[in-house]
Amino acid sequence: MKRLLFSSFLLSASSRKALRLVCLSLLVLFGLLCETSSNRLPRTSNPYKTCYQYRNYRPTSYQLRYCTNDHALFENVASVGVKLKPSSPTPLFEEECQYWMAVERWNCSGIKAPLFLGQMQPFVHHLTKETAFTQALLSALSFIKVARGCTSETFTSCKCMAGSSLGHLNRNEKWDLCMDNTVAANQATQRFLDEMWQDTRFPDEERLVQIHNLEAGRRAVMAPENYRKECKCHGMTGDCISKTCFKKVKSPRVIAEFIKRDLYHKAEKVALLDKLHGAELFTVKPIPTKPSHTSLVFTEDSPNYCVSNSIEYGALNVSGRECVESQQLYHHHRKGICDEICCNGHRVVVTEEEYICRCVMNDCQTTCTRKVVRNFCQ
Repeated sequence: MKRLLFSSFLLSASSRKALRLVCLSLLVLFGLLCETSSNRLPRTSNPYKTCYQYRNYRPTSYQLRYCTNDHALFENVASVGVKLKPSSPTPLFEEECQYWMAVERWNCSGIKAPLFLGQMQPFVHHLTKETAFTQALLSALSFIKVARGCTSETFTSCKCMAGSSLGHLNRNEKWDLCMDNTVAANQATQRFLDEMWQDTRFPDEERLVQIHNLEAGRRAVMAPENYRKECKCHGMTGDCISKTCFKKVKSPRVIAEFIKRDLYHKAEKVALLDKLHGAELFTVKPIPTKPSHTSLVFTEDSPNYCVSNSIEYGALNVSGRECVESQQLYHHHRKGICDEICCNGHRVVVTEEEYICRCVMNDCQTTCTRKVVRNFCQ
């Protein structure tokens, strides 16, 4: 090891970069600690330590490259679906997936983000609408994380391109690429996520479906209705002689709602057709067509999630889940309608609870009781 470190002084810059990548691979695969003797990063920024923490998740070569070259970006994307410490907050993916699927029989409980090969659960390989939703959601949330990180210049791989533009909107307006850099976010998330499914171990059908839904998630963020145009005026007295405009992507909650409402419920069933120039996906219709790049696709009809093998599809037993009877309370409580999410009916539980009542001039000293009716799946 000493001889290897000494010889690194004699190597060219490109060779030293290659050596660092080799060392990093050894670190992740075998747990070896290594440092290069030149271009050493500050103690507060140690990519090798970061990558070592993720070794059990089996990151791909592209993910490893991000980890060593721009580990701030790597950690930002990884935080979407990975919780390294018990004290860490719930990953954004789980938070949004469970929130928007709370009213469904398949409610995303226990589902982990398919962010790394080592975090793949069996349900991912069943190409249902629910799997399509999780892939699009993961891709969209990762996109937002990178876009906002680029804005704050947190990441080295997407430096702010000050003064540049995507072309003038009109004579007095131009785009500023420094704000919510969607171009860099699109490239980074595509390499980070899509490359994982390029592996030949996956059948053509699964590979194409997964990559299609990842792209649909990115396009959801970039859809015209999902970003807003903001402009800053320039001029001596605020006359707005010229403007610099930029795109601001909407919040994860808004994008996740769009994917659930506009993509999940309108997902298209597809099948793999062999063409002369390779396999392609086509919609299952009397006249097959290529699916839109903005739509979610699936090949396997979702089960009713009441059968014994539902766990393989990512569904937990619904027994004991609270539900509501009235459709009017459906969205307010986000618990799902009993007749739709329960497999074997539901039971009604009536309890009494105390509450403060009859307040006079902010003086609340009276305690009242009321009946509370709750419903649970059997």
